[in-house]
Amino acid sequence: MSELVLEVKPKFHFLSRIVANIKKENALTYILEVLFFAFFVVFKYELISSMLERNEEECFIYLFTIAIVVLFISFLVSIVILGFLDKKNFEVTNYKVYNDKIDFDEGFINHKHSSILFKDVKEIHLDQNFIQRKYNVATIRFITAANNPVGETSIRFQDIDNAQFVYAKVKEIHEG
Repeated sequence: MSELVLEVKPKFHFLSRIVANIKKENALTYILEVLFFAFFVVFKYELISSMLERNEEECFIYLFTIAIVVLFISFLVSIVILGFLDKKNFEVTNYKVYNDKIDFDEGFINHKHSSILFKDVKEIHLDQNFIQRKYNVATIRFITAANNPVGETSIRFQDIDNAQFVYAKVKEIHEG
């Protein structure tokens, strides 16, 4: 019979979540946006300058400034929106550690409940980036053997307080 050993909630820190949300895919998107605007400004300013009836140099500076402002605003808006959604997500996220399994509920928009048995956990890792160290939080990753074509899968307890204690307790249960 499952006995609740520990219940953990993640702790939201905006700066930590910004770092977590800036992934390679997002960075690539912003780089592509910059390249697109650069292409647009450099190769199309002659056409636009004739349409606006201004000289090419003035039009180039005007369009380049607009491109930079649009990129900066879109970056800030996406950070604020992701931060808001992360905050709401953290409010409903809950991790429960039992003597034989781990349950977790997460998801503000799309609710997800998952459960893994300790016997299926292959490895447990404690990860802490430089921002997480500043706020004294960490992420615990559970590596499991998955029945999917990709192979292994990882389940995370993100941004939890007192992570060293939780990590030690989970390792103790897993090894016992």
